[in-house]
Amino acid sequence: MRIASLRYFDPHGAFAAALPPLGLAIPPPLRCVVAGSAAGSIDILAWRSPTETVWICDSAARFDGLRRALAATDDGCLVDQTHGRRLIRLRGAAARSLAHLGSGFAEIGIGAVRIGRMADIAVLACRPDAEEWLLVLDRLYLEHFVGCLKTVTPLEMNI
Repeated sequence: MRIASLRYFDPHGAFAAALPPLGLAIPPPLRCVVAGSAAGSIDILAWRSPTETVWICDSAARFDGLRRALAATDDGCLVDQTHGRRLIRLRGAAARSLAHLGSGFAEIGIGAVRIGRMADIAVLACRPDAEEWLLVLDRLYLEHFVGCLKTVTPLEMNI
């Protein structure tokens, strides 16, 4: 999985306008969107702030193509965070155990995004469907976070 931060000055400006022809769009506030591209890759877009969206992509070729296409815009940028961030996918009972880690993450509705602290670490959490939660966190804290998860969840996670 590749992870990037899409950063822009205006969520309706030239950078945002460059996304739909590429099969992407900035999600509404506090929402996540899962989409498939024509090439068969999966794109997950998660709102992070009024000027930032987290993009998760499972295709290196699509990721590199979008990075090149967006380089021409002057009011935004794509920051590759693949080596500094990690994605944890939780399903089933493991996902339902999130309540034990704090910040009301278990209360996330389908399609929603929450940013807060979990196991005393800043985490972006989104719930693309009824059975899955996606957690994005700094790679530096992965070992600590996974250790905390293992104390409260069954081992149904994919990192």
